Amino acid sequence: MQVILAAAGGGSPHTMTESCRQALEAAPCIIGARRLLDSLPESWGAQRIAATRPGEILAAIQSSGEERCLVLYSGDTGFYSGAPALLSLLEEA
Repeated sequence: MQVILAAAGGGSPHTMTESCRQALEAAPCIIGARRLLDSLPESWGAQRIAATRPGEILAAIQSSGEERCLVLYSGDTGFYSGAPALLSLLEEA
C-alpha cells in the first residue's frame, strides 16, 4: 500500500504546488477534510473520503480497497498537522 501525504497550501487548487496537483489528479482515492475535497475539481480522484482524525484516516485507507491513497492536509504536512500521528498509525498497521 502506498500513502501520499500532500499539502493543499491555502486550500484551493490555485495555491498548491504542481507536484501536489499532479498527485491529486493521479490518486485513485483522496482522503481529507470535506471542505478540501469539495474544493477540488471533480476529475481529481475517483474515490473521495471525508476524514480528519488520524484514526479515521487510517480506517478510510484500510477500507478504501485501493493500493494507493492520498491524504490531503490544509496548509502543510509538517509539525502542526496530523501527519506525525498518522505516520505512527501507518507504521503500526
